[in-house]
Amino acid sequence: MWCVMKRVFFPHHENDHVPHLLREAGVVAIVLISVGIFGLSLFQSYSIRTNGEGLAAILPAVLTDLANADRGVNNLETLTWNDTLAEAARLKAEHMAEHGYFSHTSPEGLSPWYWFYRVGYSFRYAGENLAVNFSDSADVEQAWMNSPGHRANILNEHFTEIGISAVPGTFQGRPTIFVVQLFGSPSQRQEVATLVSEQVAGAETEVIATPAVAPVILETIAEDELFVAVEAQSSDAEASAEENADGEDATLVEYTPSSTVFERLATQPATGARGLLIAIGLLVAIVLLLMVVIEIKKQSPRHIVYGVILLILVALLVYLDYLILSKDVLVL
Repeated sequence: MWCVMKRVFFPHHENDHVPHLLREAGVVAIVLISVGIFGLSLFQSYSIRTNGEGLAAILPAVLTDLANADRGVNNLETLTWNDTLAEAARLKAEHMAEHGYFSHTSPEGLSPWYWFYRVGYSFRYAGENLAVNFSDSADVEQAWMNSPGHRANILNEHFTEIGISAVPGTFQGRPTIFVVQLFGSPSQRQEVATLVSEQVAGAETEVIATPAVAPVILETIAEDELFVAVEAQSSDAEASAEENADGEDATLVEYTPSSTVFERLATQPATGARGLLIAIGLLVAIVLLLMVVIEIKKQSPRHIVYGVILLILVALLVYLDYLILSKDVLVL
């Protein structure tokens, strides 16, 4: 095994000081492998966008893992999956897919909180992130984390639960997947809240009515075209109880991913392809460096040019992969 590696990667007298990786056969093999990886990435991404049913079934678990991984890096408590929040996210995603819009507020004026209260999720804190036009789950998470608003939602210390849904549809004439990511911190009140479509014109509040209790006022923590998060202003007694609960020492839970390795690979074709291409580029660069440094007196200009061309090709494929598959990701 070592003899094979020595001939392929290291310049020495047994291979005439030219590693087999940078000989004609090796160069052709690297080109074919690199182009094949790029082509497979394009094919898998196209399949995801045009036939999103399979991805929609596994994407929520992967995105939950990615969100919790980012929270873990920032020493924040793990978000717990909540089926009720996921149902609210599904209703919102289906509504966007059916009516062909991409916005926090629907054309009829339904705010994100309508879907929370429709499924009976009463909250103290709530937030929403949206995404569309993507084919790689890692690109979605990265786009959210690159946006200050979305990042604030993912890393919000008040949120304790998460629910995500992905629904195939068509947006701006192209097949896509609508993703709704909802965050919440459940309220202490047990009544099932019912939204009444009364919004204060020009104000950053929304009135929520609940059976036999006073209306709940939603105070917008932050909102722009990118993201939205609110805090429910409840009764004094309830607010006091929740503040006491918030003041308790939180115990960080070590997070174990709920998605499988296959699911993560299936939802990250572009990320996987870029990783493989970068690994190939690093390998070529190391072999090229060894050839120049170790055998400086035995340099073969032709094979050095081969190595430089391979590096340029790999860099170009990585750039094209990003340009084609990642630049169109939209987040709200």
